[in-house]
Amino acid sequence: MVVLVALTGLALRLWFVFATEGTPDVAYWAGHAQGLDRLGFGYYRTSWLVNHPPSALLAVHALWRFAEASGVPFRIVLRLPMLLADVASVLLLLRGLGDATLGLKAATAFWLAPLAIVLSSHHGNTDAWLGTFALASVVAMGRGAPLLAGVALGAGAGVKVAILLVLPVLLRGVPETGPRIRFWTGLFAASGVAFLPALLMPDWAGLDRVFGYGGITLRTLSGQWVWGIRSFDASLAAIGLGPAAALYDRLHRGIALGAVLAFAALDPRPARDPVALGRRVGASFLIFYGLTNSLSFQYFAWSAPFLALMPAPFRWGLMTLLGAYVWVVYAFVSEDWLLRGGWDFIGHPVWPTAIVALRDASILACLACAIGFLALATRRRIAWWRAR
Repeated sequence: MVVLVALTGLALRLWFVFATEGTPDVAYWAGHAQGLDRLGFGYYRTSWLVNHPPSALLAVHALWRFAEASGVPFRIVLRLPMLLADVASVLLLLRGLGDATLGLKAATAFWLAPLAIVLSSHHGNTDAWLGTFALASVVAMGRGAPLLAGVALGAGAGVKVAILLVLPVLLRGVPETGPRIRFWTGLFAASGVAFLPALLMPDWAGLDRVFGYGGITLRTLSGQWVWGIRSFDASLAAIGLGPAAALYDRLHRGIALGAVLAFAALDPRPARDPVALGRRVGASFLIFYGLTNSLSFQYFAWSAPFLALMPAPFRWGLMTLLGAYVWVVYAFVSEDWLLRGGWDFIGHPVWPTAIVALRDASILACLACAIGFLALATRRRIAWWRAR
């Protein structure tokens, strides 16, 4: 059975890598690589779409150069390393949790999850590596290696700084001064190496988009939002909450990040093992998803390994719901259930009722998780205060 699961997940990923075109992110990355090849790091000044650190741009540029030299399509060369990110996550789940039974369940759920498969092997972006590096950091921290945990997190920051969303929870796993210093040392050392290429830039114009990256807000030409509480603006306006919804839309980034910080600070329970830490990281991602209005599909790849190690309702229920939403949208805009068609988001401005229902259910599920996790952490903090 284990061999069958392994071969099935691998075959599906390889099929998507070789048989599909991916999303426009593949073309964006090709453009970034060509821009870097032509202009060097001065390319940051010419394109507002560049929001990845210089190290990520260099890595993809190397992949593009290989594709050009070998004749292998760039879409394949770009996405094969993302498949490897999933392999690394599976190995971490299997060997790093300290619980063989849970590790097998989590690895199986992740390896077969449509959510993980589509976002790593079809989509065409680097987000799968954020989930892998975050998981490596959690495993290292939970196994008493804060220096390695910092190194893993710093390496992930070299892919995209959004990985630092897990930092508040990780810091709660190292309350002692010595281990915390080792963690920060590893984080600054690895992220320093990752951002070292910035020293080659003629100036640092454009790095504000890297460090100030606030997510993407997507909507169709008919005005249907891809994600966020703003999807319910019409309903909220109908019950007199239109001004409140408009205010929330202006503040949602700060609210989402503040809620992640509050969750990490409120829960008084120690989280020293990889499972407890990983589940809190998963909860942090769900809080962020539930409260932000700026989210693109590939951001779910950050949390996929952590959802897989959470209790069964999240492992199966939420991963299935989010995976169904992503897959159905991708199938709709590519006009093929196996995602073989070209991505045409603009050409599909009106979403069918089924997709809208899946979107709304996904948003509400994440919002319910956000409220529930924050309420539970608050309740535990109050009980802790009373018991002192």
